[in-house]
Amino acid sequence: FTPNTFSSLAPGNYNIAVRLQSSPTCTASYGSNPVVLVAATGCSNCALTCPPNKTVINSWNKCGANVTFPATTTTGNCGTLTYSKPTGSFFNVGTTTVIVTSSAGPVCSFTVTVLDKEKPDIICPSDITVTAATNTCSKVVSFTVTAKDNCPGVTVTTVPASGSVFPVGTTTVTATATDASGNKTISTFKVKVKETQPPVINIAANPIVLLWPANGNYQTINVSQCVLSVTDNCGSIPVTSVKITKVTSDELENASGDADGNTTKDIKIADNCKSVDLRRERKSTGNGRVYTIYLSVNDASGNTGTATFKVIAPITQTGTTAVTDAT
Repeated sequence: FTPNTFSSLAPGNYNIAVRLQSSPTCTASYGSNPVVLVAATGCSNCALTCPPNKTVINSWNKCGANVTFPATTTTGNCGTLTYSKPTGSFFNVGTTTVIVTSSAGPVCSFTVTVLDKEKPDIICPSDITVTAATNTCSKVVSFTVTAKDNCPGVTVTTVPASGSVFPVGTTTVTATATDASGNKTISTFKVKVKETQPPVINIAANPIVLLWPANGNYQTINVSQCVLSVTDNCGSIPVTSVKITKVTSDELENASGDADGNTTKDIKIADNCKSVDLRRERKSTGNGRVYTIYLSVNDASGNTGTATFKVIAPITQTGTTAVTDAT
């Protein structure tokens, strides 16, 4: 009972209502002058005790669960009880307040909380293999990663992101699916960028090496005399990486009956393939001797670049050209 004080009232008759706080429908009134107590109406001795708050895990592949709970207990004359959500109802993930109302007036409530513990499913593509763009050491690669979950709101992130520039080699992409409750699933796949463009051997002005005098002795030709540089789309390659794979001549080693010297083994490639000894020798009646040096270099991806370089033994000391004959 909460007392109230009335002051500054003008003379006259007033009706005063008294309400029971625990039972709002229970009222009594006073009227007339002097005050006359009128019998209370709508009163009951009903009291409700709701079940305790309840927490459950979601049903598999559902964004909630069917939840049962004990009945609300009563004392006194409470009449009919009504639940805002009956026991056994489907409760969505999250917290729901259940309100219990009695026909006699008293009300109580409790909460049902459904936790989402189900991780999302993530769908990644198979490993991806592409070829680097021409004159580059990378490739822009796009892909799609999707996810599904028992509840709305799942998001997907990938590192690196789709549409990123992937370098030559193999990169692992990490994909993460996160649902609205913070459950995560992580998966990976690989993006392989192949580099198939061969390096380029940039040779010196061809030919610049003359074999003279034509005395039958050897002259050493080094790779560095033949090659200015090597260019590659995936980085620098030193000239020292270039090797001599073979050397050919448009004249026989020892042409019978001609004044080219009575010698053999006119070509001797060094064991490290970085130089070759060529004999200063040619037919005196011919058009000059041409040695063709075949060069090769590999890049980091195993692509092979090739080039040729010609060395001549001219007819005369002042000669600077020779004609390549079929051998």
